[in-house]
Amino acid sequence: ITPGEAIETTKSGYVRGVSAPRTTAGSSRSDSRGSSGSKSKSAPATTGPDEKYIKFAVSQIAKYDENKNGMLDGGEIAIGTQKSSMIKASADSNGDGKITPTELATALSKR
Repeated sequence: ITPGEAIETTKSGYVRGVSAPRTTAGSSRSDSRGSSGSKSKSAPATTGPDEKYIKFAVSQIAKYDENKNGMLDGGEIAIGTQKSSMIKASADSNGDGKITPTELATALSKR
């Protein structure tokens, strides 16, 4: 996973080769307010961690990601938590046994 893909993951929730793209009702990119909307620009999304945390999380994960799948899983988590004070097992927020860049970035942003 590249840093660009990690950033896109925070926006779409989709990780190449790992998950299916998320689709929800009303999630199309077109604005349902019509052409008379009072705002010419939409406000930036406030969900997920800041881009600087994502970039840092990607760099931290890359240090211990032995199988190069863009996330820490299995023994990689154990090694990462032992060797880095930045990586905590509790960063696995959904309990799937994997720490993604988004999960790590979220945990780091709450420190």
